[in-house]
Amino acid sequence: MIVEQGLQRFTMEALARTAGVTTPLVYNYFSARQALLKSLLVQEYESYRLKTVAEVRAAKSFDDVVRAYVTSNLIIMRRAASYLYCRVSLKLLRSLSSI
Repeated sequence: MIVEQGLQRFTMEALARTAGVTTPLVYNYFSARQALLKSLLVQEYESYRLKTVAEVRAAKSFDDVVRAYVTSNLIIMRRAASYLYCRVSLKLLRSLSSI
């Protein structure tokens, strides 16, 4: 939703509408939009970290470690390739740095 419509259009109300739930239900899980965005970012980066750690641990040689790390980074960079996604991530990181 954020990638498709942009961060400015991402509201708790829009999320509820898209998910087919009520706005109060969204607020039951997240006290504010910024809390939800922070949770999304943390979840995304934790998923990336766990995948990378698992691949590095499974490596049999130093070359395999490097290959696993580089491959993980290329995958995350591919996901972030769209300009909009990069803008959203940058804005989100800036807003989180003040928390």
